[in-house]
Amino acid sequence: MDKKLRDLNDVDKVLKEKSDDENIEPRKGRRHTAMHNDVFDIDELKGMLVIPAIVIVLMIIIVILDRDPSTEVKADNTPKPQTETAAVPETTVEETEDPTIVREYHDEYLTAFFEKFFDARLNSDVDTLYELTGVTNQTPEQSELLKSQLQTQAGYIESYSNIRQYAVNALEENSRLVFVTYDVKFRRVDTLAPGIMYCYVKVNDSNQFEIIENLSPDQTKFVNEYITSHEEVQELINTTNSNLLQAITSDERLAVIYDAFQSGRIYTDSQEAIDSQVSLIAIDGNEVVTEPATEAAEETEAENEAGTETGAVIENTSETESQSQ
Repeated sequence: MDKKLRDLNDVDKVLKEKSDDENIEPRKGRRHTAMHNDVFDIDELKGMLVIPAIVIVLMIIIVILDRDPSTEVKADNTPKPQTETAAVPETTVEETEDPTIVREYHDEYLTAFFEKFFDARLNSDVDTLYELTGVTNQTPEQSELLKSQLQTQAGYIESYSNIRQYAVNALEENSRLVFVTYDVKFRRVDTLAPGIMYCYVKVNDSNQFEIIENLSPDQTKFVNEYITSHEEVQELINTTNSNLLQAITSDERLAVIYDAFQSGRIYTDSQEAIDSQVSLIAIDGNEVVTEPATEAAEETEAENEAGTETGAVIENTSETESQSQ
């Protein structure tokens, strides 16, 4: 203490000054602490702001990379999945198939078309047959004659089944030469009779299948040459021929009915007369071979050996119209 104490007043002053100094120091300490705390809060806030800034920068980089053309090219050059390349051989096989070779034709619309055709024959539905064949020039007398013939046939035929189509491209666009195989179930006969017919089919202006009845000279030439020059067609005809011969020779009841159809006797003889011949064939195994049945089997066998495609074995749908004229 530099000051000299002369009396009590001086002592009081000294004590008062000391007290003031002690109060000043803590306040300075508190101010220093407060300032330190303020600095700490600012630093901490800066750290918290740095993290969102980094996230934003990373997001911008990701967006830029996504838009980078070089990245898109690399994605396009990546190998394709195995499931995509597996379908290529099937497409190649279909494209390399010879379109001039007749083959079984799987088309639900064409199948439905021929089912409708055979149903119309069984139901003697002349109007539907004319619609399916594009015939419009028939007189009422011709229509009635065709209907009468179909009704006669329906008296012997119970159903058509196992209808299958074999087709090849024809001369015009959207046209086909179609070979149709089927089985005929005659009434009171258990054995099915195989049959085959050909028809020239096109897609008409209404986008519907239609059988061309009156073939042009070029179309007729195409059909005849195709039937005689293609082995697969000859094989199809011969197979049907053989199956038909086997059916006739194994079932004499079928042979009688078949002969009546082939000879046209179903239109000249009464159904009772033909049925009486069928009734002669015993069901207990003691078959009686009638002369017409024998002749039918022999004629069919001769046609098979000669390799003909006409008559009983292969039928042209234009026969339906010719019968009505």
